[in-house]
Amino acid sequence: MNYTEAKNDAIRLKVFCLPITLRCNLKYKLCGAHSPYYKNPYHPTLNSIKRQIDALFDVVGFIDKFDIGGGEPFLRIDLPDIMNFLYQTYREQIGHLRIITNGTLMPLKGSADRDSFVQAAIIWNDDFNIIIDKYPVDANKSEAVADYLHQYGVNSEVRDYTDDLHCGGWVDFGDLTLKYDDLGGKRMFEKCSVPRQGFFTSICDGKLFPCGRARILYERGFGTDYVNLADETLNIEYKRNQLYELLFKGNPLKTCKYCNGMCDDSIRYKPAEQLT
Repeated sequence: MNYTEAKNDAIRLKVFCLPITLRCNLKYKLCGAHSPYYKNPYHPTLNSIKRQIDALFDVVGFIDKFDIGGGEPFLRIDLPDIMNFLYQTYREQIGHLRIITNGTLMPLKGSADRDSFVQAAIIWNDDFNIIIDKYPVDANKSEAVADYLHQYGVNSEVRDYTDDLHCGGWVDFGDLTLKYDDLGGKRMFEKCSVPRQGFFTSICDGKLFPCGRARILYERGFGTDYVNLADETLNIEYKRNQLYELLFKGNPLKTCKYCNGMCDDSIRYKPAEQLT
């Protein structure tokens, strides 16, 4: 299980990701966020992000590891504002904050923006770091980003995919066609490492999804595995119960019938292969 009961029956998550944009400067063929396949990628306003965070913490009491991701998060000039909002409003409900970047962009461009980013990062002390993914494409830039962050005292870690493919490489979750019946979906759920790791939970447009695949299916008009945290007609207890049923009862997702899964026997591919 990836939760514990907290005060007022709030839920505790071990891992959560806030995609602050689905825009990206790269075009990964097997992008788990589906970023290169959008005509107009999701890119919410700062106020929308704040409202979604508020709605999340209405239901969730504590998050051990809070990830800011994308897309590519360094495409947002207001990234320091998001970090500061999390610190000022929900610091006591977040164990560790981290940002995951593809390692090809420096954190913000102008000196004033850089200073605000550095201040927003170091205020978290050791409870903040940046994961810099180093891929074969533009690998030298990843080291430059790491050196830049080190210069300003920002905690970072290079995750090198050029020599160590991590679990053998990326997987292809497949197209969005129906692949299994209920029994096949159950078997896929039991094989997939995503639920075993506590799901890849994220919030997008006010809706909390157990994985990226569930979000994409919803966007296509036939996904139902989510909790609408932004729906003000639903009370907090109802949303909390929905979230508990979705994440912690051990029931297969409808999404699993449309997915190849991230399984031990999944075919692995070279990371970060770009679309032509």
